[in-house]
Amino acid sequence: MRNLERSRKPDLERNLLARPGPELSAVLDTVLAALAKAVPIPAGHRKDLPPAVRELSRILTFDRSELSRSYWSAPRLAAAYLYFFLPWNIFRLAWLLPGLDLPLREGSRILDLGSGPLTLPIALWCARPNLRQTPLSFDCVDVAAKPMQYGRSVFYALAGEDSPWRMTLVRTPGEKDLRLA
Repeated sequence: MRNLERSRKPDLERNLLARPGPELSAVLDTVLAALAKAVPIPAGHRKDLPPAVRELSRILTFDRSELSRSYWSAPRLAAAYLYFFLPWNIFRLAWLLPGLDLPLREGSRILDLGSGPLTLPIALWCARPNLRQTPLSFDCVDVAAKPMQYGRSVFYALAGEDSPWRMTLVRTPGEKDLRLA
């Protein structure tokens, strides 16, 4: 009976919720190595990481009024985001992206609004090895420049400086019109 129920699931649901294979775990290990290479964490912040993650989690979930001051300007909170939240968010996206029918081809341009530390391009690179040699352009837009700069460093540490993927970072206040070239 259980097998019959599984066979009735729509293809999209089955594809999106497919269990990630061991290759995703392996590539996520390379993400952590690229992160350590691109944005090394100072020893003091490494020791402070658990309480910093707890504090940033509180800011992001319960005390959002503190978001007006950028946590990216506080080195311990930036480290907490990069070393805890970023890998988790990459994993979640990389789990879903293989199940999506993305019509990306050479020369495709992707607009990533609220890009932060380039989570989507990094996750796409992890999840879709068939696209790694395809020239793609990403317009990464966020209100803060620093997380995008961190993300670009991590991406190129992961994919290599000779990657055919190009990142254009656009810092703009959220309320302004976007006028990308």
